[in-house]
Amino acid sequence: MRILLLGIAVTCAVICGCSFRDFLSYREDTGLYVIDRPDGFNNARFGTEIAATSTAERDLISVSAGPGHAAAVFLVAENGRLEDVNAPSDMLKITGGEGTSDITAGTAGATLVGLPTWGRGLHGCLAIGEPGKPAVSIKCGDQNSMGEAVHVISQTGAAGFGRLLAGVRPVGAEPWLLAVASAQDVWVYSDHESPEENRTDVFSPGTGETITALAAGRYDGHIMVAVADASGVYLFVQQYPNAKQMILALCLESPNTATTGINATLADLNGDNVDELLLAYAGPDPAQTEAVYVYDVADLIPLHALPPDPPTECVSPAPLATLASATNPDIPAMSGFGTAVVVGDIATDDSGPEIIVGAPLDRVSGKKEAGSVLIFRGAEVFNGEIAVAGRVTDSTPSGGHRFGGGLAVAPMAGRNELVVGAVGKGQVFIAYCTGVGTDLTQGADTTTNGQGKVISTRCRLQKQSKAERP
Repeated sequence: MRILLLGIAVTCAVICGCSFRDFLSYREDTGLYVIDRPDGFNNARFGTEIAATSTAERDLISVSAGPGHAAAVFLVAENGRLEDVNAPSDMLKITGGEGTSDITAGTAGATLVGLPTWGRGLHGCLAIGEPGKPAVSIKCGDQNSMGEAVHVISQTGAAGFGRLLAGVRPVGAEPWLLAVASAQDVWVYSDHESPEENRTDVFSPGTGETITALAAGRYDGHIMVAVADASGVYLFVQQYPNAKQMILALCLESPNTATTGINATLADLNGDNVDELLLAYAGPDPAQTEAVYVYDVADLIPLHALPPDPPTECVSPAPLATLASATNPDIPAMSGFGTAVVVGDIATDDSGPEIIVGAPLDRVSGKKEAGSVLIFRGAEVFNGEIAVAGRVTDSTPSGGHRFGGGLAVAPMAGRNELVVGAVGKGQVFIAYCTGVGTDLTQGADTTTNGQGKVISTRCRLQKQSKAERP
């Protein structure tokens, strides 16, 4: 297992700004980390699952290759400063790889979720889905080692329990919550001391179809869960805070013909305390199916007007925005666009979150399936038209590396940074130069200490025009 810090000479970054095409660094406190595939993962697609979390003193990245490969946990920062390879060995513990004792029925590490807090006094936690047991293990970074689970959650009779996970951000000082899907049901767990007894039941859609996507978020202080299967997309909401059951508040007909490669995300794009719903489809026929649709949940389910009874029919409302090559020529066609989607605030010149979408099959500089990541400003979805704010690729793209096959936004030394899995190569890139600023004359953003000394710098990146795309 190696973590390499790559120093890249970037005279242009100082003089004329830098492009979304490259990861560039010009201070020693920033840079590009590459996490290589650890021993035991062999040729697995390391970087498919990525989760980020933090303790009071250190930031953590966890990476999995998907079912059967569990997770490797990496220490990235300590006391606000980025660290190189000399990290404590107990924080670099591989919790499972091919042939290790942690693997049960070849499914450990099927999905990962970072939980910054879990119950009382536990910080920097990680949930690891192990549907072969079936179970979910929760491990916390402020323990002596990530190797010991503080809790193993199971659900009797729930086949495939742990195959999909989603974290629910807290309201105020509350701890994070964890949504867990089995093949056809969902539960939301809280309270690290007895999570099985402190759960919220999410009524199953009852369609008999296998759940293909799961997201969890907030609806005006209530928990909200989105569940997708082949028959549609279902939004469940608590009737009142702390309720132990959730009701079906809305059924959406699928806006896409794809039945596989579906991702769901719930995130607040405009600060109204109600998350927007993002549905991404990167199915087997990318020429027709790959797209990301954004819906205004506050409009579909008006505040304080939850339906008294579950809906009997699904509806097909128009989305706020559709991100697809068919409607935006700056989005590459047949690129696997939507394979991975994450929402996070990485911009240097606004206060809103960005929508970040992986396109791991994108051709870059003539290299087939080199892969790219496209960035959109979240607030623009309410304007009816959303443009590509930037495009991120490996600075030395290689065919088949599938950069963008996994994504996360991670807190790194007080900043949000982009983490990208190049799943074909089995590498994970942590980039400290992916803000979305557009004014090249302003150079870089800087952070200073109390004496005014520059302690870190992040590039201000160029908005890419259509003509710049390779």
